[in-house]
Amino acid sequence: MKRIPEKNVQERRQSERVRQVFLPACMTIGDRNYVVVIRDLSESGIGIRCTIAAKPGQKVSVQWGSNDPLEGEVGWLSEDRMGVITECSPIAHSDGSPPRASRFEVSLPVKVYHRDTSVEGELVNLSTKGMSIAHPGQLGFGELVTVCLGAQSFEQCTIRWSRDGASGLLLKEALRLDEIRHILELAQGSWRWHEQTAFSQAS
Repeated sequence: MKRIPEKNVQERRQSERVRQVFLPACMTIGDRNYVVVIRDLSESGIGIRCTIAAKPGQKVSVQWGSNDPLEGEVGWLSEDRMGVITECSPIAHSDGSPPRASRFEVSLPVKVYHRDTSVEGELVNLSTKGMSIAHPGQLGFGELVTVCLGAQSFEQCTIRWSRDGASGLLLKEALRLDEIRHILELAQGSWRWHEQTAFSQAS
């Protein structure tokens, strides 16, 4: 994929159909995932707000909503904005997708409190409104549980589905993007458990 200079990209985007949006998304660079916000989609690329130390020409993939990841490369950077050039139209890629919060894949130990018992489990993925956990035993549809991740507690989570040792939970309160970013960094080794405690107290 040939990288197009920032000026040429911006000029071309002025003549394209551009969709202004605010979509939390997961950007992958190498083996690391980042929480970003898509601010606009055009026929040739994606405008993103983030604070990632990326470089023009780096290969990336961006996943949002129910869509498969879309491959591209960094075209330009300007303060907290980034332009990603894609091989196919992000607008066409997004059209027809049912509304759904972006899922962020993680793997972190959690403790699940259910009625008068608790079990060890694993946080598998999360979004702004819910999470999936793997755990022993069964949890019933509509039941309430508390999930503890280090010092962070998610109380009164509602079981939306449960099968084959895994459950999907609806959070009582939606997560902020900075909270998701912190958990993602924790899963990727950027934070330690005592820092997770400090984050919880600060929240």
